[in-house]
Amino acid sequence: MIGAGAGPFAVMGYVIAHQDFDRASSKWVVRLNPTLLSTILGENESVINDSVTYLCSVDQKSGSSDECGRRLVPFPPGSMEYWVVNGEKYQAMREYEERKVQNREAQTRHREKLEAMTPEQLQVYIAAKEAGKKKVRKTKGWVARAGEIQGRTEGVAAALEAPAPNHFGPGNDGGELTKQ
Repeated sequence: MIGAGAGPFAVMGYVIAHQDFDRASSKWVVRLNPTLLSTILGENESVINDSVTYLCSVDQKSGSSDECGRRLVPFPPGSMEYWVVNGEKYQAMREYEERKVQNREAQTRHREKLEAMTPEQLQVYIAAKEAGKKKVRKTKGWVARAGEIQGRTEGVAAALEAPAPNHFGPGNDGGELTKQ
């Protein structure tokens, strides 16, 4: 499509955004009404018709060998419906982008939830994460839950504060290694 102009790119963007799976034919199809598209895309109807014709024509330079490089095939011929040749590939790209947006929004909600937690709730959350739990259940007894996990974390904190054991032998401060 390099050098094809803005029309085919605009129409193909519309195609990708509006394609739908036809169960009867097991193909991705789209309905292209040139009058409607000219209004949506802000182009003359003749530009839209030329763009659709271009997308339905054989393209020897296309990266896809399916249907001799065509991007659209009239389905059935003479109608406003078209089979999107690589519709499955375009749908996978679209779903990937939608998933990225969904993950970004979920991460934002998660960070907002953490910022809204009280110190006690945050302590329970961190302790549960350190204990390897994937989710922390919110119950009425945050304090009871905090106490339950607090008992476990106090032992960890005490171990961290205690001096490291002497692995070099009795009376040796680690300055030089002695054989035991």
